[in-house]
Amino acid sequence: MKYDFDKIIKRKDTDCMKWDHMYMMDTRVKEDALPLWVADMEFEVAHEIVDAIKKRADHAIFGYTAPTKSYFDALTSWYKKRFDWDIDANTIAYAPGVVPAVGFIINAYSNEGDGIIIQPPVYYPFANTIKNNNRKIIENDLINDNGYYTIDFDDLRLKATDPNNKVMLFCTPHNPVGRVWTKEEVEQVIRICNETDTILVTDEIHCDLIRKNQKHYPTLSLAKDTSNIVACVAPSKTFNLAGLQMSAIIIEDEELMAKYMHVMKDQYAIGNFPPLSLEAVKAAYTYGESWLEQVIDYIDNNFKFIETYLNENLKDAKFWLPEGTYLAWLDLSAYGDTNKIQERLIEEENMLIENGNIFGESGQGYFRINVACPQSQLEDCLNRIKNVVQ
Repeated sequence: MKYDFDKIIKRKDTDCMKWDHMYMMDTRVKEDALPLWVADMEFEVAHEIVDAIKKRADHAIFGYTAPTKSYFDALTSWYKKRFDWDIDANTIAYAPGVVPAVGFIINAYSNEGDGIIIQPPVYYPFANTIKNNNRKIIENDLINDNGYYTIDFDDLRLKATDPNNKVMLFCTPHNPVGRVWTKEEVEQVIRICNETDTILVTDEIHCDLIRKNQKHYPTLSLAKDTSNIVACVAPSKTFNLAGLQMSAIIIEDEELMAKYMHVMKDQYAIGNFPPLSLEAVKAAYTYGESWLEQVIDYIDNNFKFIETYLNENLKDAKFWLPEGTYLAWLDLSAYGDTNKIQERLIEEENMLIENGNIFGESGQGYFRINVACPQSQLEDCLNRIKNVVQ
């Protein structure tokens, strides 16, 4: 069926983080502000997902739940079809989200005081989780070539060689810069981590949301030696299911799996699956492809709209079309101090987008904008930015 992603859906007063809890990002924001910050979509999910949840709810019992073969079949079939990635069901662990999984992983594979490598400007919960678990943030900054980012492999090898740095968090595709790493780039990261005995943890949550001419390479599908690799995937970004708290952690090495399960199940006592979430995920991976392809087309058009708008109205803004994600990484440094720009966006234009500096010092001058929204909201956002910077 054909979905209408131009439709405005009222999310205010639904306990929605994006619309009802904007103060979490900035206490100056008014309750009726336009929010294009946190990464979930303004689109209704596939009808098959809703139907699956309703059917399960009609059963009227929500006891302790664990997956059966149908869940593993749906998940493994999805990744085999889209990425030719063969996943053994026995290597799939659960987490109530990728960020919680990162916390479990850090505790499983490192000790307090150890270094954890990240690649700023990068998804800021990485740094928060490292700090909150009393580990050290080790920065392997990406190289910014006029908006196109690459990996500083010499610096990465230097950081990974230090025996005190135990884990690398690799965002692939990268949030917020939008890179979909090439096969050669992924293989080089794998090689460095293998040769330095660094645990490589990949956040591949955006892997389905890439442009038509791009290809995502799952890290585990490329590695010959998987004894030091953990992959985190989820349907949350792909199918707009972030609130259902379901992620899959793929660990092929038995020792790594045992350490992960010890932290998650023994230390934090997490083991049961949310029953409604389980049905939603099975339906998404089984029936959601048509919906996803329509979403990707719409997001691609939104990015093209941004390019055209900036060329016509904000010629000094710099924008590189992202290869993946539904996040625009917009350079407004030509218009002055972005902290002041954000202050005016909030106080004068009643809008919340994320200041790039929260992703690390190298994000200074940028803003991250969620474009998974009706184009009318995106145009409203850009008009408000224009009002401030001009």
